[in-house]
Amino acid sequence: MKQLICLKPSYLYVFPLVVLFYFFTGIANALPNDAKIYLTISVDWEGRDLDPINIDLMNKFRDQHPELPLLHFLNAAYFTKEGIDKFEVRKKIRSVLREQDELGLHIHAWKSLVEASGVNYRHLPKWTPKKYHQRQIEACAFKDCGHEVPISSYSFAELVKIIETSMGILSAQGFPKPVSFRAGGWMASSNVLQALAHQGFLYDSSEVSYTHFKERLKDYAIPQWTAQLWPNASAVSQPYAIETGYTDVTEMPDNGCLADYMSADDMLKVFRENVRVWQLNPSKPIYIHFGFHQETAKKYLHRVHQAINEIKLVAKKQLIPLEFVTFSMQ
Repeated sequence: MKQLICLKPSYLYVFPLVVLFYFFTGIANALPNDAKIYLTISVDWEGRDLDPINIDLMNKFRDQHPELPLLHFLNAAYFTKEGIDKFEVRKKIRSVLREQDELGLHIHAWKSLVEASGVNYRHLPKWTPKKYHQRQIEACAFKDCGHEVPISSYSFAELVKIIETSMGILSAQGFPKPVSFRAGGWMASSNVLQALAHQGFLYDSSEVSYTHFKERLKDYAIPQWTAQLWPNASAVSQPYAIETGYTDVTEMPDNGCLADYMSADDMLKVFRENVRVWQLNPSKPIYIHFGFHQETAKKYLHRVHQAINEIKLVAKKQLIPLEFVTFSMQ
């Protein structure tokens, strides 16, 4: 026989007051029935250069948001360029890293990195306008090149070598093994994803909606290529599993794109759109992802700073359960 639990009269008055307290203070939003909105801020390290101005601005940004973890998509090409000081490169990168950060992998098809991997470099295709192609090919004679060549143009076997080499270079410099990835130009085609799965990666964050940059890059091939590669991408796209023939890779969409193409107001708009989705089903978590480039921090990092401040205010005012995370923290 079930026991009946009787509340004493005093509890009958206290209990409703406790419920009202939780409701009106907003703590009700954190109860188990409600999921959070998770926001990830990532950095694409392009592998081009490490301008001290950008490094200094990133450190200032870290001081402004000490509680904020960053997901760094590191590029091994910084270490494959001719005449570089590996100690200085490592020192600059580490200067902006914090304990709560996650280190992922970012690959552009830099000639020095491709050849260090034992793979024959190819000049084409390129996502830049055709009128620049010959000039870019000629420039390869005296400086590193290949940033605008999609890694998807390489075969599965070649990509495995490039990924292995990249991880080996970063490991030799004391960086941990990455499990998260973003392809240069968001060009993570099926052969890229298969190579990632083969190498033990758990997450990819290359899905993006071309609508974020179709005007800014209208003379480039990237809008067309990303539209073909990620036809269902939108500002409210959510994580999903991709079958690769090896293990599944979880796609974590770059649904808020990168600061080079998004104003602070644009980022806030993406946040609000995702909040509306969450409000329809508060028991389901929502994931939002914004990013910026290390190489263009001096131009665009202020947009991320402004967006974060505005998003925090909106979340506080509307009692939205917001948490800043990296992929490994989820």
